[in-house]
Amino acid sequence: MPKPPECSIPGRFIRNIDELASTRQRRIVLEAIEHSLRSVHPCTRIPAAVENLLLPENSPVYVIGFGKAAYTMTEAFLSIARRVDGGLVVAPAAPRSRIGPVRVLVSDHPLPSERSVRAAEEIIELLQEIPENATIVFLVSGGGSALVEKPCIGLEDVKEMTRMLMLRGASIHELNAVRSTLSCIKAGGLLAYTRARRIINLVMSDVVGDNPCYIASGPTVPGCMPSIAEAERILASYGLGNYIDLVRKAWAKRPKPQSPPLVTTRIVARNLDALVAAKDFLHGRGYSVSILTDRMRGEAREVAKLLAGVAERLGENEALVAGGETTVTVRGRGVGGRNQELCLSLLKSTLDLGEKPAYVAACIGTDGVDGSSPVAGAIVDENTAVKAIEKGLSLNEFLYTNNSYGFFSLIGDFIDTGGYTGINVNDIVIMLR
Repeated sequence: MPKPPECSIPGRFIRNIDELASTRQRRIVLEAIEHSLRSVHPCTRIPAAVENLLLPENSPVYVIGFGKAAYTMTEAFLSIARRVDGGLVVAPAAPRSRIGPVRVLVSDHPLPSERSVRAAEEIIELLQEIPENATIVFLVSGGGSALVEKPCIGLEDVKEMTRMLMLRGASIHELNAVRSTLSCIKAGGLLAYTRARRIINLVMSDVVGDNPCYIASGPTVPGCMPSIAEAERILASYGLGNYIDLVRKAWAKRPKPQSPPLVTTRIVARNLDALVAAKDFLHGRGYSVSILTDRMRGEAREVAKLLAGVAERLGENEALVAGGETTVTVRGRGVGGRNQELCLSLLKSTLDLGEKPAYVAACIGTDGVDGSSPVAGAIVDENTAVKAIEKGLSLNEFLYTNNSYGFFSLIGDFIDTGGYTGINVNDIVIMLR
């Protein structure tokens, strides 16, 4: 096997950490994020996940990856694998077109495109060439639903349905339930295209609850197919009943499953792992720390009201961490994402009481890209409030137009990782006093 590039963790994820760390508390929050991200990086997690996982020495091994973290997961796996005969990985961005014996394709996110369809076709072509005695290692992370797609109906119909659900604030579970019925590869469908008898799924979870069926829509996990009735109910609940006939047509075209191979699935990293790492870091800095939840969900600005109430009651040297994935119902034409909207709403909730925050809070997407913005999240504290007041900025207006990135750009309190981090374990919120 050609020698692959070494698996390395960036020395720093947050590019503008020095600009943001204007107080001791801010620096501690940002360093906790750095520590948390390093703890769930594939270079950290993959070697531990494959320990005691027996890979055959005398039969072929192929690697197929897709998702926001697929490139770094592939680097990590190849750095410790004794044998890989070939493979293909699909990512939203990549510095190289090959990692050792594995080809790399770049595709599109958050909506599928023609590149997504071509990527699926190339994966299927490779699967059909892999011999029956081979082991296939699938490296799966969130984002794979859009990056790789073989629709059972027209691609434009899939994109439009997905876009409309996102705009209405559908959860990842609801999105996947509908998308799976439209696809010929999601919800275990990809397994219909291979003769290989042994499948190993190494999965980085970006969904609340860590159900493998929901991560990248579970294309390599048997038994994941949702009922068509569930998809119809979800569409109807969002006023999209006009798409139900398309769902029924797609359902009828799903490939018939072959006899299932032996499938082993391991979650290599999840949101709770990131939260525990943040807690340990803060504890080492002298803070009393609690993990509020790793299942945070709901409309970002509503979740923020609860978090604000908790943050306002923090005592000296107390900290809270939380994680999960909120949603945003888009009403305006601004630029932003759920993490920036969460932090902006958090700040507004405290200011609405006639108070300035005595806490520091950071909200970040671990994948490095928050919604339609070019940044990962934001940080807020009393300094943020003072700057907003000095500039005469209306938080209501920025929230009304879903323009949270516009707000944090003017204040300078966005968190910039330079794009994708090679990690994807949902969102994390860190608050301390």
